[in-house]
Amino acid sequence: MKELKFLFAVFMIITFISSCKKVENKQPSCLILSPSDNETFIIGDTINIKAEASDEDGTIKEIKLVINGEGKIFVTNNTLDYNWITENDTTGSYSVSIIAIDNENAETTSQVNVVLVYRTEIPTLSLDSINSITDSSVKVYCQILNNGNSELIEIGVCWNTEENPTITDNYKISTNISNFYQIDIQDLEANT
Repeated sequence: MKELKFLFAVFMIITFISSCKKVENKQPSCLILSPSDNETFIIGDTINIKAEASDEDGTIKEIKLVINGEGKIFVTNNTLDYNWITENDTTGSYSVSIIAIDNENAETTSQVNVVLVYRTEIPTLSLDSINSITDSSVKVYCQILNNGNSELIEIGVCWNTEENPTITDNYKISTNISNFYQIDIQDLEANT
């Protein structure tokens, strides 16, 4: 009888051990709430980065924020809320990655890309003076007050015998860009 009990106990131990399989750790999940993928921002903007992480078979140990490969911040809970101030950054595409790490060190990464651009404005010019006026020529002196946060590739002057000339009328363009510029106009019609 002792042998039967012993065999039964061994059988139960073997059955118990063989049924105890290690449960695979499931990867945590991670969701970037903001910004959206490929969203465009103007340099100087503050970009609010929000993310949530969860782990169905454990807990979140930490969430890391990485921008273009540079670690910015980590938090030890399941939500991240970070304000990225872009005033010292340059134009271009930036990868924003969120890495969620669970209590068994399993990791999941979510990523979006954002684009930083300069604010575009219309360039502002000032007509400084008009000199050396003759019947058929004039020298026009202008100043660029603001380039509109863009690279200027041409500057010029337009004219007509009526008010409010546009570039569909007569014009002269210069590609020699500087803050102060002069354009010499020749062969003018009378009363221009």
